Amino acid sequence: MNDDDFVEDAEFTDTDEEVGTDSILGYPAKNVKVGGSLFFVLFLVISLISSSVGFYPGIGQINLEILPLGSSNPDDFGTLDDELVLKVYITAPTLGWRSVDQVDYEISYDGKVRTTGSFAYEEARSGEGSKAKVEIDDFFVNNGNYKVKVSVGGNSDSAEVFVARNGQFVEGVMNYHGGSYGDPEYQMTNNDVPQVTLRFTSDASNSLAPRVSPLGFGYMDIFYTDHNSDDNYDEHKWDSCYWNDDNPQCSPTEDRPSNWDNEQYLAQRIYFNISRDSYSWSVDGDSQVYNGVGEDYTIDLVADDIRQNQDSDFSIKIHFTNTFANDSCSSLSNTNCASELDNNEYDGRSYWDWFFLERD
Repeated sequence: MNDDDFVEDAEFTDTDEEVGTDSILGYPAKNVKVGGSLFFVLFLVISLISSSVGFYPGIGQINLEILPLGSSNPDDFGTLDDELVLKVYITAPTLGWRSVDQVDYEISYDGKVRTTGSFAYEEARSGEGSKAKVEIDDFFVNNGNYKVKVSVGGNSDSAEVFVARNGQFVEGVMNYHGGSYGDPEYQMTNNDVPQVTLRFTSDASNSLAPRVSPLGFGYMDIFYTDHNSDDNYDEHKWDSCYWNDDNPQCSPTEDRPSNWDNEQYLAQRIYFNISRDSYSWSVDGDSQVYNGVGEDYTIDLVADDIRQNQDSDFSIKIHFTNTFANDSCSSLSNTNCASELDNNEYDGRSYWDWFFLERD
């Protein structure tokens, strides 16, 4: 290599450095321009989405939430709730804005749609969703799971909720079981008259199922047996197993007949009507009607009328029929009112099974 060749190489190197000076912050100007364009497009997209403008109208996702009222348990309703509350959330489509005027719904029970409807989508604040209310009378057939489906523009969501309005288990809770009202145990609790409180649940086989405040009617028969020949009475008088049939080894010896619940031992019949948050009752053969308010359904018993002028053990059998869905059934879709409504008569018992009244 001679000196002329060295000079030519040096001049070439200097020229290359001059080209490299066309840059921004050390980056080629061409790359910076492309990156800036992409950044602007991304900024525009984000701005459009965040401002609910977008490029086209439509909906993204739809989500349904069912809000039970009056209950701390999210799986059921308060016993006096009259409405099912739906809350629907709808998002905007990707690169678009949300456009929805109406939400359609249907409610099914046992695989059949029982009612349909629609409501306007009105979101007070962004992200809060829109609420709608549906009367329970509009879809209730019987206790069970109800499927609610909401749909908009081909998109839909569904959820299930358990609704119970029929009393399928009934028992009469006694305010005492043995002894007399002169005993200190009763005086301390202000139990100065015998009372029975009717309690209803949603499952005929489960006394611990959700409690219900039903609509219906029924009657209770009060039966007695004497225990004059029972040598074990004093021994078992304050023993809980004495008062419950499910522990027969503690029952009086040869005293309570197996057919105790027949006309021979009937002391009194009481008719009652339950209207969810109120009730009434009357004694067979008496025109007087007594009324109560609330969901406790506590009925006073008149000891003199049922004790038969002798020391007696008593038990109560209760019979109840639901009527909650009767009046509204004709407006339900796909429903056979004669076969699908709960027209059964449910039988219950006093709890404890037996109670005692001494001769006055």
